[in-house]
Amino acid sequence: SFRATGRPVALRGSRWCVTALIGFVIGALAFAIEHFVTVLTALRLRWAHAAIVSAPSAPILAAWAVLASTAAALALVASVLVVKVAPPATGAGVALVMASLNGVHVPKLLSLRTAVVKVVGTVCSVASGLPVGPEGPLVHVGACVASLFTRQHRLARKVPESGRIRAWLDTFFNDRDGRDFLSAGVASGLAAAFGAPIGGVLFSLEEASTHWSHDTTWR
Repeated sequence: SFRATGRPVALRGSRWCVTALIGFVIGALAFAIEHFVTVLTALRLRWAHAAIVSAPSAPILAAWAVLASTAAALALVASVLVVKVAPPATGAGVALVMASLNGVHVPKLLSLRTAVVKVVGTVCSVASGLPVGPEGPLVHVGACVASLFTRQHRLARKVPESGRIRAWLDTFFNDRDGRDFLSAGVASGLAAAFGAPIGGVLFSLEEASTHWSHDTTWR
């Protein structure tokens, strides 16, 4: 059956489910980033306290050495991952995601490898004590997560063209759904970063997305 919009009711329900799943995954990743940053920061402080106790003659110097070395190590891990594994994960990523939403093709910007490096790099960078935060990277991560739900065509290549599974996998492989899901991913990433769901939607609507649909707003 169809409604006034001409879209199958089942397909509209699938879009709602996929959008909810995107939000859930991004929320879980945001929680994981915050958790591991807290764990690594507490571990660095514990090592610094142990250095102070074990070096009573120069406690401040010992603590500084521990904090400086661990900060450098974490920053080095993040840098090597970006340079050697996924260069598109550089920086916050907000400007590149906005460019992608406006039609600029950035190779590998929304790939799974870029998303993994972005998450690990964000944890290491924030835990190292650098003057950075997870807000911008979460927008990029949100876009990556949303993009993964429109890449079913890669899996579909291994399925016979006449099969129902292939037809289902190709359901959201089109420019319109890809754009709408990407806008939803950006909104979810900002919402998870600041705890502001309405703010995330408004950011995606006003700043990131050139094309916007009312259905995306409601979802």
